[in-house]
Amino acid sequence: MIVADRFIDVEQGRIRARADGDPANLPLALINMAQTNLLAWDAVATTLATRFRVIRHDMRGTGASVATSLFTFDRYADDLAAVCNHFGIARAVVIGAAYGARTAMRFALRYPDRLRALVLLDVAVGAPADRLVREAGVERAQARRAAAGLTHGRIDPAWLDHHDPDRALEACRAHLGPMPWEADIARIAVPTLVATGDEDPNLPVSRGIAEAIPGARFLTIEMTGHGSPIERPDVVAALIADFVAALPEDIFR
Repeated sequence: MIVADRFIDVEQGRIRARADGDPANLPLALINMAQTNLLAWDAVATTLATRFRVIRHDMRGTGASVATSLFTFDRYADDLAAVCNHFGIARAVVIGAAYGARTAMRFALRYPDRLRALVLLDVAVGAPADRLVREAGVERAQARRAAAGLTHGRIDPAWLDHHDPDRALEACRAHLGPMPWEADIARIAVPTLVATGDEDPNLPVSRGIAEAIPGARFLTIEMTGHGSPIERPDVVAALIADFVAALPEDIFR
């Protein structure tokens, strides 16, 4: 497998980015959940990189990336465009999880010509669900999986490692600023999949987002709480691969 791990200079920051898989394959750009670095995608990326080129990065101010300001979804979308430029990717299937799904939506609106298709996992708009409610959903999902004889995802401390923890916390507060673009998600015009766990408190909002995006497909991920790529990486990798395989032929040109 071909792997490239780089640092990319961006406006008022430096982004760590990684590419896995053959550069000739269809590119997928993965965007992290809040408070995680790009390693949180490892299990999903390892599976997908056998068929696709998988790009991921540490959001500015998180993981090994550095930045002192510009913690906004506009800037996060611009950073993703810079990462794609660095790896020579003109158009990608963009996949965001939870907080990263907000960036994915902003990228879809800000760079519509750079997008082949969109996958939104555990997505919401507005204020995030209460942490205790999210954690309770994760616990219920784990108990259900245990009863069904399924293993449950465990968080590796390395996924939560940040060069500057205080800056990483600040970087994950972009939702506290104005986000007028949220009213424009109905303008997203590429094939879109929205998938959220059945124990995730974001589920009703995710369904509403799918209904707002023309032609979007909505899936409920069973026995899953908030953080589906971590809890069910095998399921998430499969639903992404299946969605991409069913895309129209012109997506692959």
